[in-house]
Amino acid sequence: MKKILSLLLSIAMLFSITAGLDLTAYAQTIYGFCGNNVTYTLDTETGVLTISGTGPMTDYSSSSYYIPWYNNRSLVKVVKIENGVTSIGGCAFYDCNSLTSVTIPDSVASIGRYAFSGCSSLTNITIPDSVTNIGVEAFRDCRSLTSVTIPDSVTSIGYYAFIYCNSLTSITVDSNNQNYSSQDGVLFNKDKTTLIQYPIGNTRTSYATPNSVTNIENSAFCDCICLTSVAIPNSVTCIGNSAFRNCSSLTSITVDSDNPYYSSQDGVLFNKDKTTLIQYPIGNARTAYTIPNSVTSIGDWAFEYCSSLTSVTIPNSVTSIGFGTFRGCSSLTSVTIPNSVTSIGYYAFEYCSSLTNITIPNSIAIIYNSTFDGCTSLTSVTIPDSVTSIDVAAFRDCESLTSIIIPDSVTCIGDSAFRNCSSLTSITIPDSVTSIGYVAFDGCSSLTNVIIGNGVTSLEGWNFESCSSLKSVTIGNGVTSIDSYAFYGCSSLTSVTIPN
Repeated sequence: MKKILSLLLSIAMLFSITAGLDLTAYAQTIYGFCGNNVTYTLDTETGVLTISGTGPMTDYSSSSYYIPWYNNRSLVKVVKIENGVTSIGGCAFYDCNSLTSVTIPDSVASIGRYAFSGCSSLTNITIPDSVTNIGVEAFRDCRSLTSVTIPDSVTSIGYYAFIYCNSLTSITVDSNNQNYSSQDGVLFNKDKTTLIQYPIGNTRTSYATPNSVTNIENSAFCDCICLTSVAIPNSVTCIGNSAFRNCSSLTSITVDSDNPYYSSQDGVLFNKDKTTLIQYPIGNARTAYTIPNSVTSIGDWAFEYCSSLTSVTIPNSVTSIGFGTFRGCSSLTSVTIPNSVTSIGYYAFEYCSSLTNITIPNSIAIIYNSTFDGCTSLTSVTIPDSVTSIDVAAFRDCESLTSIIIPDSVTCIGDSAFRNCSSLTSITIPDSVTSIGYVAFDGCSSLTNVIIGNGVTSLEGWNFESCSSLKSVTIGNGVTSIDSYAFYGCSSLTSVTIPN
């Protein structure tokens, strides 16, 4: 009790001392250069960043780490660019997530790539008539931005300039602009033949694409969570990659029957002859779906995040499954991959958390990056003799996987391939395997026995880190070096056989 009273008295004394201090005295103004003749000051107390001088700001690396105020970016609340500055450099305000207000003068002619990317608190911005160029992903992830007006001076807007702007309800283009136009808040080229960006914060539930449109650009409707239906006219000749990706409420995509390039069936988007399944509407409530027998290819991200689907039937006509095709199908418990399939893309079944077993057909040579990453309910996998490589993170976080047989055909096990497969109890690595990647079996906490074949020449750092139940390791005769931390944290290890 005396110790507690003493502690309370000490805390009370500390509060009485600090109460009289003026903590604002510790605020500072940071000064530096962001271009040959352009300087900046950042008041860390008010969060006001002032850019002044003449000429262009430096165009920084897309990684953003060379921005002078990068380490203080969370302090930036207001940006004031003074007259004389001629451009906003690439990544200039990248990830300034506290930024709410920007003043851009009439001297600025261009807004660089990623310039305001990740400014999630920015609610509005005025682009002056002097600006001619808006760079690639310039306003990406500006999640509080509600509206944008493009002046008549703009001649170029880079790809994905307004992607992931979740609150954006309209993009308005000055009627005098010679290169771009808008209609109902949607961004088009001037003659409305190309639909560039649908504002994803718009609350409309249905949208009829204008008859003038021939091209729907990549990711044009990506993340439009309110849309339940989209109609595509017969004029459309090209639909870009991921055009309808992650439209979580979308229940149907309807294509005019006279369209010579595309078609739809039961709300699903196909090419005209239905040999390619392009997009399944992920808001559809169906629990089971049978892919038509005409289909030979399932497109990239086609079923991504279809959380209602519990089973999908793939016909023998299918030869390829694209990137991320079933990624995040969290209710999917059953899918049979026919032997006709020769290629399964990266991330194809990533985060299919209800999938319990899978048989990989003997037509597959490579299990690509993160194919089954995060399939937390997967208990059984059959890998055929046709497989030569198990790539990076192929089975990472498959925490229910209790056993797996690696066939003699496999020559390479990639980085993190079985990382955190915490139920895996034993593994035999055949002589055919010549390399085991970094942290390949890290966190396999139930693994008790490992036999490493004679083909492996070295054990990389952290190969079997934190395999806390591992008791016995037999290292093959081909191994000439064991790197740092290869068996770090293997606290139960009682027996190791190291060859000559």
